[in-house]
Amino acid sequence: MPKNVVWSPLSEKDLELLLGYLHTAWNEQIVHQFLDELDLLY
Repeated sequence: MPKNVVWSPLSEKDLELLLGYLHTAWNEQIVHQFLDELDLLY
């Protein structure tokens, strides 16, 4: 069973920046794949 993760404000900002980079450097599909993988971990 996955554990509930509590995101700090700093980690939320870092995630936002990372998703923005992935969207700019790659595309929307990559962003969704990354989020899907992240969901599997947490």
